Amino acid sequence: MDDLQRIRQLEERVHELERSLSAKDKICQVLMKRVERSMDSVGGAYGIFERNILLQNLVDQRSKELEDANRKLKEEITERICSDEALRENEAFLDKLLNSIPIPVFYKDREGRYTGFNRAFEIFFNAPRTSLIGKTVFDINPPELAEIYYAKDNELFESGCEQRYETQIMNAIGDVRDVIIHKAVFTDGQGSVIGSIGAILDITDRNNTAKELWKSQKRYKDIFDNAIEGIFQSTLEGRYNAVNPALARMYGYESPEVMLSETTDIGSQEYVDPADRESLILLLMQGEVVKDYEVQVRRRDGSPFWISLNAHAVYDADGTVQYIEGVRVDITDRKIMTLERERLFSELQQALADVKILSGMLPICANCKKIRDDTGYWNRIESYISKRSDAVFTHSICPECIKILYPDLAQK
Repeated sequence: MDDLQRIRQLEERVHELERSLSAKDKICQVLMKRVERSMDSVGGAYGIFERNILLQNLVDQRSKELEDANRKLKEEITERICSDEALRENEAFLDKLLNSIPIPVFYKDREGRYTGFNRAFEIFFNAPRTSLIGKTVFDINPPELAEIYYAKDNELFESGCEQRYETQIMNAIGDVRDVIIHKAVFTDGQGSVIGSIGAILDITDRNNTAKELWKSQKRYKDIFDNAIEGIFQSTLEGRYNAVNPALARMYGYESPEVMLSETTDIGSQEYVDPADRESLILLLMQGEVVKDYEVQVRRRDGSPFWISLNAHAVYDADGTVQYIEGVRVDITDRKIMTLERERLFSELQQALADVKILSGMLPICANCKKIRDDTGYWNRIESYISKRSDAVFTHSICPECIKILYPDLAQK
């Protein structure tokens, strides 16, 4: 009930009281006439005395009624003053409460005019109170947006329920913000809808963050799906959380989904020696980042191959390991080449070990041509060389020696 109605009710009660007193005055006048006629018939001083007593009683009665009416009126005025003070205090409290709310809050009448709002509403629209109060959505918004708000207001008034919807709002300087609007109707004392109240939640930053997160996730997924290396995420217990297509192909699976469903124990199903995975887990649990961990594993069909593995543990806020993620590269060809190179190198070392090389200065007799060894013993030249190399000697004679030793044979 508003102030004007309360004032009108008080005025009406005063008028009723006055009408009541007026009626009583008329009754008194009638009685007085009857008394006067009676006194005229009786006459004398006694009649005048009785008349005075009657008049005094009527005056006393009317005075009491006026005093009672005046007292009641004062009580109502006092009550009204107290009520007005309480109302002003309540309005001041609500005003402070409303302005302390960090999000825009507003209320409108049944015709859609803004009748009040908080300071956050002014800041949000970047406009002073004077340019917003009493205005409609068509006065402060572009037509295409105003039509949306107007239609939503009509829906709210028809349903009488609460309303929530996402839309956009443009402020006075042209900034467009993504928002969620919450609204509800309010009623008068008779329960009739007389307006709406609402709050605006700015979700622009949240939406921008979500868009950036989506872009980041898409970039990661593109890298994950298109990488030539096998990328994985697994539990400590030995199940995969995620694998990319490259890893599935590496292990002979037609898709990541099939690999995820069929692999229930990485250690026993994939590692040629399951102890290799246990060693890997131990390193990761110690906080190490494992790089170039070479190990032999098995494909889906059981055929062995070699991989190089980089991995690290991922922890939660409490420092507990949540899962392992890493990258695997098939190094089978490189490993075969390395092993072949090592084999050839070993064979070469063995061959070099078997080769006996003569070097340095050899003391040899100028006459008999014997060679002195490290012990001081003089050896025949063929014996010395045979012991220190793979050379084998056969004996023959040169033409010059034949002439000297066998001249007869030389002449023939």
